[in-house]
Amino acid sequence: GMIWGAAGAGLVVGGITANWLNKRLDFSQYKVTVSIAYLIHGAFYVAFALQPDFALALVFIAISRAGGSTASVVNYSK
Repeated sequence: GMIWGAAGAGLVVGGITANWLNKRLDFSQYKVTVSIAYLIHGAFYVAFALQPDFALALVFIAISRAGGSTASVVNYSK
């Protein structure tokens, strides 16, 4: 439950961040934003998987999901 909760919190933060960013991005900035968001998503997902400290793993999965949802919302909206 805690992992899903942290992931859900990350999704909310990422969605809010993406909504804020969408109003400010031109097309070239959009491409960079999506690329960076996917890199954050992947890197922190790997960090989550390798992290032995449970509390830090929760932070990493939240950041990973925030990156994933930012990429998804920005990509869907442009």
